[in-house]
Amino acid sequence: MKRQISLDRESFMRSLNQEQQELVKQVDALYSDFVDLQIAKERLQEWKAKGKPKGYTLDELKKEILGIECS
Repeated sequence: MKRQISLDRESFMRSLNQEQQELVKQVDALYSDFVDLQIAKERLQEWKAKGKPKGYTLDELKKEILGIECS
């Protein structure tokens, strides 16, 4: 099924002119940013639910919210 969707998208993109393709790419980027923001908001809520642990640096908090492992 994923292969079929990929082929459908490719044929769809080929059917568009350059300007339309650019608009589709912009919408894709906006949607990706929206999804990333939603995930970050959910993780922030989870962090707040844990009682906002003290002792986090700003960088550690960003990593926690974004789901990046602290090294």
